[in-house]
Amino acid sequence: MKLYSYIIAFDTGLAPNPFWDELTLNVCKPKIRQSASIDDWIIGTGSKNVKTKNGSAKDYSGKLVFAMKVTKKMTMQNYDQYCKENKKKKIAFIDRKDWKRIVGDSIYDFSYGDIPRLRKVLHKEKDKPRDLSGKYTLLSTNFYYFGENAIPIPKEFDSIIKKEQGHLLIRDSETIENFENWLTKKYEANKLYGEPQLQWQINKGLTGEYEILCDI
Repeated sequence: MKLYSYIIAFDTGLAPNPFWDELTLNVCKPKIRQSASIDDWIIGTGSKNVKTKNGSAKDYSGKLVFAMKVTKKMTMQNYDQYCKENKKKKIAFIDRKDWKRIVGDSIYDFSYGDIPRLRKVLHKEKDKPRDLSGKYTLLSTNFYYFGENAIPIPKEFDSIIKKEQGHLLIRDSETIENFENWLTKKYEANKLYGEPQLQWQINKGLTGEYEILCDI
């Protein structure tokens, strides 16, 4: 079991997508999506300067935005089919009555073969090489999503908090087990404790075109 840690600077609900009873990571973070395995933990901690609706900045640094234990891993092509059969609401769609449909992370349509077409909602063609280089989708039915209500991480786990871009890989089993015990005993799994920090940007863009930045 391993733990991957990174700073989630753009918490929009796209990557990860915590909706419809399963947290998924299908775009952005290609290196993590390639290498993570079932039963690994992935955590996203907050950024220092997150823009709020009123134009000010909020400091989420060092706080836990989400944690997922990988319960399924599949190719992006298989994920496209999985969503068509089981999670249709994760297929990106401009629904002006439900912003959660706009941040659906199934944005690549493999109906036309191995080279997918982009469902042009949040990402652009220029994002395609990075997204597709991840090759895989990570799914979790054992997750904790805090979003705008990100929680402090105890000092004893400072070593798992990433301080800059990229990701941190933790292999120390004792540290991972202690973190898992703290999280699972204190919080209820598969619950949304808050909305995405940048959800307001999705609502603001309802009348225009979207372009959401990605954590790399």
